[in-house]
Amino acid sequence: AGGILDANGNGMVLAQEAAQRFGDRIVEKMPSVEWSRETGPRFRAAFEDGTIEIAADIDVRNDLRQLVNSGGVAKMPKHVRAEGTDGGKRHGDSAVSLWHFHAATMRDSGAPWRPMNAPPASARPASLDQNWIPA
Repeated sequence: AGGILDANGNGMVLAQEAAQRFGDRIVEKMPSVEWSRETGPRFRAAFEDGTIEIAADIDVRNDLRQLVNSGGVAKMPKHVRAEGTDGGKRHGDSAVSLWHFHAATMRDSGAPWRPMNAPPASARPASLDQNWIPA
């Protein structure tokens, strides 16, 4: 198994260090229209078909809502900032990390990723609202 790390901005050093430590199992990813066009539709479809289920966390939901459709391609705007429930500034980091995680599970190399057993439906919290699907 491997991972895809955001090599943009502050993440560049972390992605480089991970790639040095774990080799070709790590992809250092700079944002690109081509990569977004390739992986974005599958990421959105995973929410629509229930492949991805996430905890009902307001900060994660708001991060996902920061994704926008620009010219038919989902992307995270560079200058969008939101305030988290802790009062700190957020820039969609959990949306980007979920997107990279999903893309990493689609890679052909390494051991396949296996999801954990899903909790019973009765144990799932009620959704905060119906609009959880990112752009």
